[in-house]
Amino acid sequence: MSTAEPPDEPARPGAADASADTWSALTTGAVAPPPPSDLLPGAPGAWIADPPKPKRKLTWLWVLLGVLGIITALVVVAVVLFVRTLTGPIDAANRALVQIKAHHYPAAYRLACSEDRRNYSEKQYEQAFIDATTQQGQIKSYDVNYASINGAKAEVRFNIEFVGSGTVRYEASAQKENGHWRVCLLAPDRGAALTR
Repeated sequence: MSTAEPPDEPARPGAADASADTWSALTTGAVAPPPPSDLLPGAPGAWIADPPKPKRKLTWLWVLLGVLGIITALVVVAVVLFVRTLTGPIDAANRALVQIKAHHYPAAYRLACSEDRRNYSEKQYEQAFIDATTQQGQIKSYDVNYASINGAKAEVRFNIEFVGSGTVRYEASAQKENGHWRVCLLAPDRGAALTR
């Protein structure tokens, strides 16, 4: 019996060289040559990698953010306290004027400062506003738009628009009594604010 040899395959370019090199290396025990010395770390003239950069500490950023957070909180607290301080006299004037506009004079009298209540009886207080609205006209609208505080006293400015006679600017004082602001709409030192 004869052994048949496999049919010849078409030669691939470089295939004979590659198989010869492989066969030669396997039969002779030769090992592939080492890479050129310029690729080995530490070899003369070799490329040396930069040492790793130290990790940046972000402590300064956290300190800055903390300081900015504290400053922001302080500003917010200061603004809230400032607004609350200014709104006290303005709110007192608004509460009194809403009662006067609605002709609820006894309620307005209870909101008045102690100076007004000392100088005017409830009936006199009511009559002062009745006289003012008879002379000027009914109150159409009002706008309390300014407060200047000096300790427990304040100056309040507001505009009242009367039906038929236009808008008039008024000033009144306010006092902090027992922790609450009260407006003095008829105080003599203001020239009887709403009746002038």
